Amino acid sequence: MVLVSSAQRLLAESNPLLKIEAPWTKEQVDALNSYQEEGWMHPFTCGSGNRTDKYHLDGEGKLVATENGWICPFCPYRQTWAWDMMFKPRPW
Repeated sequence: MVLVSSAQRLLAESNPLLKIEAPWTKEQVDALNSYQEEGWMHPFTCGSGNRTDKYHLDGEGKLVATENGWICPFCPYRQTWAWDMMFKPRPW
C-alpha cells in the first residue's frame, strides 16, 4: 500500500525529515492517527500554548489527523504538515 505519492517519496529519499503538507489521503490519515496512538515517539500536540489548560481535557492536546491536516479536539489550533517518517511502517 502506497501512503505517499511518488513525488513525495522521491523528495523524502534525500531528506528523512521532509514535511508532507495536507491534504492527505484516507490511508495517510489512518497512518498518522496510528502513529499518534502507538507511543513509540512523542505524539504531535497542540501548539496553541495552552495545551495544559482546563479546556485541553487530555492534559496535552494530542492532535488528530484529518484529510485537511491536524486538529486539536479542544481548541481551534490547526497544523497542516506531518513528517514523512510518520507515514512509513514502524522500524520494527
